[in-house]
Parts: sequence; C-alpha cells; structure tokens
Amino acid sequence: MYKSIKLLTGCLLLVISGTSLLAAHSPNIPMLFFEHGVLFDMGVCSNIESKPISAAMIDELDSLFPKIAIAWEQDGESLLTATTQLFNIPFSRKELSVNFILCDTRFTGMSYPLLIKIRNFLKSGNDKPLSGSYLNMVIYHELLHRYIYKDIPDRLDTSKLLIKYESESNAVKAHLHLLAIQKYVYHELNRDNEFEENIKTMLDNSLSPAYQRAWDIVNEEGHMAFINELLDLNT
Repeated sequence: MYKSIKLLTGCLLLVISGTSLLAAHSPNIPMLFFEHGVLFDMGVCSNIESKPISAAMIDELDSLFPKIAIAWEQDGESLLTATTQLFNIPFSRKELSVNFILCDTRFTGMSYPLLIKIRNFLKSGNDKPLSGSYLNMVIYHELLHRYIYKDIPDRLDTSKLLIKYESESNAVKAHLHLLAIQKYVYHELNRDNEFEENIKTMLDNSLSPAYQRAWDIVNEEGHMAFINELLDLNT
C-alpha cells in the first residue's frame, strides 16, 4: 500500500507543480492525472494468481509516470484539442484521472471507468513492450468514447450510417465514428504514419473482432462520411 501511495503522490506532484504543463494546457480539454489503479489490481483482478503482478512492474510503472505525463503533454493533448476544434465543443470534464492497471485483463482500455492496462507497455510485463505513441492513442481513444457519449449532442440515433449498419454488434457501432475521428485528427496534425502504425498495433493486439470490422467499415465508407455526418448532426 505504501508503494501505491508513493506512485500516486509522485504523479500528482508532477502534474500540479509542473508550470510548463499548466501553461500549455487548453481550457477546452481535461487535465489528466495519471495514477496506479491499485484497488483494481488488488481487489478486482481475477487472474492475479495465474498472471501475478510483480514488484518489478510496480517499480517500472513508478519510474514511467513522469515520462508518460510529458509525452501526453507533448503529443496527446494536441489530439484532444484538435477534436474540440473540429466540433467546436469543449470537453465537459475539466479534470480526469487515468488509472493504469497491471492486471492482465482482456481489454487494453476502458472509458467508464477510465482504465488503461499498462502491463503490456512495460519491459517487466512484456517481452516486446508496446510503444509510448500507442499508449497516447489508447488514452485518446478512451477519452473519445467519453466525449462522443457525453459532449457531442446525442443525435446519433438518427445517424444514417448507424442505421445502415444496425445489424452490427454494439461494439462495432460504437467504434465507427470514433475511429473516423481518430483518423481525421491524426491526418490534420500530419501524423498519418504514426496513426497507421498504431492502428496496426491495435488490430494485432485486440482479442475482439469488432475493432477490425469497424475499421473495415470506416475504410469502405471513407472516414469523411462519418465526420461529415457528425458535423451535420451538430449544426
């Protein structure tokens, strides 16, 4: 428990006291606080005996918090800012805590509650750790779920594209407009190569076929079809 408190404290001090972080932060996007979701790992994780959480993982996560915060400030915040500029709608939440979990869950990220499985990004947890660039995309991905659900006016029930694909699973439909937004934003920021690498990583590491199916549909329709529909719905 002491180590968990140390993790949280170190991260909060970095974000709150770092004047450069605060100076660059946009008022239209939430300030993120990165912490170890220790209660999930210790109290909820169902496979902790077969997939133990080592002290080395906790120590490595502890050492990575400053790098994660700086990388998000440099390369992640611009993704959220570009999203709010696209729709001219700010995030309603001004602060959010991102809980990194070491439990070997089937999911990489979850938007409600906001959880990210950090295990696969650690050298102590994965022979081939996933990249920091991909971690930023996963964080952005989960925040987009919250933004679409909470902050973009809820008129997707009349979406012609969702009606067209109404027979698809909820997981597929939930990712159609989201993946289109991600592709659009990365392109607008001249980060196409980064996006393509990260999408490949996402599809290669996903245990659900829904992501591949959603990505195929976005490419078949063209991502701008989903973007233009959202813009029309919000005029």
